[in-house]
Amino acid sequence: MKTLRNEIIRKAAELAHKNDPYLTKHECASEYYDQFEDGSYELWLRGWLGLMIEDGSKEAIEIMKDLIRYRLQSKPNTPA
Repeated sequence: MKTLRNEIIRKAAELAHKNDPYLTKHECASEYYDQFEDGSYELWLRGWLGLMIEDGSKEAIEIMKDLIRYRLQSKPNTPA
């Protein structure tokens, strides 16, 4: 689970840096790590990825797929 989270953070930081070279990968990764820790990634990271997808970013689509996979794995199983 942490491996998938770390992969999402790495890919998202690389995409953010590629999109805005003034942001360092380290700054972005630190921000995304904090978002995963406090649960705000559902709002901020997903929102940003959605905007990138609207702009046609195939990398953002792949990250979003990983994020959905992560969310499904972290969601507690509830009886039907």
